[in-house]
Amino acid sequence: MVTLSLQCAIVGEAGDSFEVAIDDAKKVCKLKEAIKKMNMYQFPANEMQLFLAKRKNGTWLPDDKALDAMLQSEVDTSLFKKMRGSWRLHKKKLFGPGVALGEDVVHVLVVVPVETESRPTKRQKPSLGTTQYLPEIQWSDAEQRPRLQVQDGDQLISMPASCIKGTGVGINRSPLVLFRRKELIDEWNTVNHNSITSDSILWICGPPGAGKSYSTRFCLLARSGDTKELSSFRAYDVDECLSQVLESTSTERKTIVFLDGYVAKNDQVRDAFAICGMWCEGNLDQRRLVIVTSMPTIGKDYRIEELREIPNTMELHDNSVYLREQSLFNLFSWTLEDYQRAIENDEFFRTVQDKLPPYRANPKIAESEATQRMKRLEEKYFVAGGSARVMFDIDHGDATGYVQHAIAAVKDLRACSKVLAGRASSSVLNRLLAIYYRGFYEEPQYKNWLVSDFATRALAIKLGPGLLENMVLLHRFDRSVDGTLFESLFFALLTTDGIRWRHQGEAQRQMWDQSTVAYFDPSRLSTDIYHNKGWLAPLTWNQSGYDAVFIDTDNKLVRFVQVTRALERSFNPVYFVEVLDQLAAMKTPTHFDVVEMCFVVPECNLGKFRSPTDEVDFKTNVLSVAGAPERANSSEPSPRSTSARRRSWSSVSTISSPTADGPIVF
Repeated sequence: MVTLSLQCAIVGEAGDSFEVAIDDAKKVCKLKEAIKKMNMYQFPANEMQLFLAKRKNGTWLPDDKALDAMLQSEVDTSLFKKMRGSWRLHKKKLFGPGVALGEDVVHVLVVVPVETESRPTKRQKPSLGTTQYLPEIQWSDAEQRPRLQVQDGDQLISMPASCIKGTGVGINRSPLVLFRRKELIDEWNTVNHNSITSDSILWICGPPGAGKSYSTRFCLLARSGDTKELSSFRAYDVDECLSQVLESTSTERKTIVFLDGYVAKNDQVRDAFAICGMWCEGNLDQRRLVIVTSMPTIGKDYRIEELREIPNTMELHDNSVYLREQSLFNLFSWTLEDYQRAIENDEFFRTVQDKLPPYRANPKIAESEATQRMKRLEEKYFVAGGSARVMFDIDHGDATGYVQHAIAAVKDLRACSKVLAGRASSSVLNRLLAIYYRGFYEEPQYKNWLVSDFATRALAIKLGPGLLENMVLLHRFDRSVDGTLFESLFFALLTTDGIRWRHQGEAQRQMWDQSTVAYFDPSRLSTDIYHNKGWLAPLTWNQSGYDAVFIDTDNKLVRFVQVTRALERSFNPVYFVEVLDQLAAMKTPTHFDVVEMCFVVPECNLGKFRSPTDEVDFKTNVLSVAGAPERANSSEPSPRSTSARRRSWSSVSTISSPTADGPIVF
């Protein structure tokens, strides 16, 4: 299930389009209800009509002045596809896989019933100049909540359901267990230092999935107090309702407000920030404000370095230390080492193991529990990367769809460059951004990168080698991602100009022609994916397996390709058997005469690379085992096994480097 961000425009009304976030598995009728609620319509939702805002050429309507003029005139809805209430949003003709939502466009045209005097379309918003009452704030009954406590050496924090309910954190496990990585501890210390002891307005910035919302909930729940009350109101009423809530707080005790979800381009959120800011300034001794945002930067409107300095009350004996009226804390993306430390904790691992892919045993090696955990983690990390939300909150089977939805929104190289520069125009695009700390003396101190290897590879396939050139130029050469760039370059070249290569020991170069690359699930391979000839890229990662598969039924060839800058790699036959089993189990299986195993390495490594397998090993542990699904775990040859009369073992070169340890040359 993927969350869609749909831009909607109302036919016949002046005003900006608006965004609706909704799961793609929901039906169109649920989208109608969401639009009704957001706009406070009084008529039944089924009286509303929705149309797909696509022109005949398949492009979305641009959100511009021409659209404004069209909406305020007679719109011929027969030119647009009507969205039936029973259709699910992930339907192929609507917003299914592969449909790019684009930027600065409208996706849905909304037609509402005609308004009459006796039946107004909308509830009228009260004006402060009238005698109408302001919207009434409804509070829940006070209920007990434990005060969360944690000791300095504790690795975990457990939040019971009573602490999470109504806080806006959507999770499907209870209790919520958080791992205290170093950045999380630094954030809590900064909140206490800047916004409790001192009175600086604190901004907490970080990419989506870093854990900002979870950690700020703990900061809130760790404060003193034994009960909680909840209230909710529509964003439409933020001017009146938020002011009422804030003014009801104590004037005698310190109150801290967390404004989570700040987005500069959302007028209602900006209004909420202004209201909170005025409330805070009304009593600086007792009121504190923390703003949490997924924007990589807080924007040009807030230049912290130009704000007034205030005393740092933490250092009572050092008057040389100052804070600004507003301060900033950056919460960075999770690293593989962060995840590894987290799953080493048995209690934490038990709470998240159902979000990780199953372990695939290597029949040649008995591996420890720690190794099994790490391999499961690495497989999910290929897709999730720096997003702990994808890693720990989204099922493994749904993770690729979540990232692919964001990839589909990247329409060109310019849009991707904006993501890397931290200037993406939508929350969906921001899912693709990870931010890492490089070091105090590094320039720049932070590194903006694509969230995962899967995202990098997919965008390289979509946008070509130019993407990788931009990434290298953005942060010069970064050895930590050298292997990822090399693997992605293989796919980028394959989908643009093709790949020139040569065998080890041969001078003559050969050619793999330019080709499209289709994604596939190794456990559900079908002829619809590759037809007679084509390249496939697995949706899952397998360090000891392959990076690409080429299938040519005309020449009865299967080619496995592993792309690596390393001088040696591990080999697990399970991954290869899985693909060959799928081919053998098809309704009309092809008898493949040739199975190739190719290792693609930089030219500088061609003479140094050590193959992890040989022809005898491959025949014994792959070809003799592969075949009918029921024979997949057998070591005996199967009557239906995929055969190979000729096997080619190739270390091939695609990219030249100046030295053996040098960077990729583009």
